[in-house]
Amino acid sequence: MKKLIFIKLFLLGLLTSAFAGEMSISDGWIKAKRGQMTGAFLNIKNNTGFDDTLIGVKTKFAKRSEIHTVKIDSESNAKMMKIKSISIPDNKTIKLQQGGNHLMFMGLKENIVSGQKYNVTLIFKNHGKVDVMLTAKKSHKANNKKDYNYYD
Repeated sequence: MKKLIFIKLFLLGLLTSAFAGEMSISDGWIKAKRGQMTGAFLNIKNNTGFDDTLIGVKTKFAKRSEIHTVKIDSESNAKMMKIKSISIPDNKTIKLQQGGNHLMFMGLKENIVSGQKYNVTLIFKNHGKVDVMLTAKKSHKANNKKDYNYYD
């Protein structure tokens, strides 16, 4: 009887795993840069079937990797600041973009060269680690005077 219960639980686990979704990453890129720091931007679609949280980021090309946001004060001054996490509700897409939430890499060990690909590991509270390849390219410039170019 115990063996039959174990087999049923094992099969239920396999079935649950087969239908569990994943985090879909799209439109990812990293700013081509010489110097000490750069940012990365991408969209994260949560297809896991449960709410999750981006809690970290790692890479080999930088000494430190962090999740950042941008705050604009009453005088329109932009300030980047580290944040601990970003909530990603089930079946929603979160955009990490210039002027908002983004990934930050500091203490670059090499120049980030336009056209080259760089491996980045996103760390989620429930889903675990997701490796993504980001292509380096020049920054997208906004068409207005509030072009906050934090990474030059």
